[in-house]
Amino acid sequence: MQELPLEKCPRTHTQIMMNLANPLVEQGIDPISLNPDSVLKTLLKIASAEESKL
Repeated sequence: MQELPLEKCPRTHTQIMMNLANPLVEQGIDPISLNPDSVLKTLLKIASAEESKL
């Protein structure tokens, strides 16, 4: 099976970013790269993670 870069698999990239939202917030990492179709979902997930961190 051939491996594809994440930019070739937008659904996979979206799922990965959604799963990484909490660890990114916990580590204080701000800059992330998103695909256009995942921006809203990921920002909402990050906002929720930041709110629960308070």
